[in-house]
Amino acid sequence: MIELEVPRELWVAHVHPHVEVETAAARRALGDRISLHDAVAQWGNTAALVAGLFRQDWELIARSVEDRVAEPLRAGAVPGFYAVKRAALEAGALASSLSGSGPSLFALCRGRERADAVGSSMVEAFRSAAGLEADLIVSSGRAPGARILDASDSEP
Repeated sequence: MIELEVPRELWVAHVHPHVEVETAAARRALGDRISLHDAVAQWGNTAALVAGLFRQDWELIARSVEDRVAEPLRAGAVPGFYAVKRAALEAGALASSLSGSGPSLFALCRGRERADAVGSSMVEAFRSAAGLEADLIVSSGRAPGARILDASDSEP
């Protein structure tokens, strides 16, 4: 693993609607093939996101969160997906997409206040577009993630 320094102002609104999406079904929806065109675009976006975070380039971060592989195939399983994503962007999110296999969505934001406002807009969009309640978690993009533990770090 390589630690990547991300901008201090990066915040994430994570909204989880009260609906279930079965992970196994979401995986099956992906199939086992993608076009070369989509693959090149997807992994180009991945590299651009890493570069954007490293360079603290907000425009590049915003442009690079475009899922060409999973989102088009999984979005239909999340009631209100497009309305919620649109609400996030209209409220000022840099980008928004599915979180994992869904049904959660995330939105990348510049600043805590913006993330709070974006998250509230997303919760309201789930309510109005799909009749679903949703939980909101707002966290720093700098929150600790995965880390490697050695034997001395674990408890017996």
